[in-house]
Amino acid sequence: MGGKELEMKLLMVMVTVAAVLLTGAGCRTSTLRATPAYAGQKTSSGKPAAWNLESENWGLYLFNWLPLVSGNPNRPNVGDYDVATDWLNTAYLEKNLREEAARRKAGPVEDFQLSRRSTGMFSLWLIWLRVENLKGVAPVAAPEP
Repeated sequence: MGGKELEMKLLMVMVTVAAVLLTGAGCRTSTLRATPAYAGQKTSSGKPAAWNLESENWGLYLFNWLPLVSGNPNRPNVGDYDVATDWLNTAYLEKNLREEAARRKAGPVEDFQLSRRSTGMFSLWLIWLRVENLKGVAPVAAPEP
């Protein structure tokens, strides 16, 4: 096999890998959801709930360690992602929930529930999908004096 043929095959492999990563990256974004509390819902501290909040971020990692693509938590719900940046961090998700509660004029977020999952089975453990999800409840804001 000549040098040019090898270069062309290598280029095709690199283009294919890039296309697969970018195709999968569109759904690897940060999301933020707010749903109204159900009737009579209270927080664990007994305050009436106003909003159920949820922030989630996804990412692809090489060998579950090296970040390839992850959603940008500073711009949730717009499909924004960054390459070679690790944005999967609970602090970013918590910041999103607190800012959303403030934007909706609710009280400080309570009752945080964090879940993490990862899988690499779909790629024989080379490329891993990792997801972090944080939920919280924002109570009705106390009336200002």
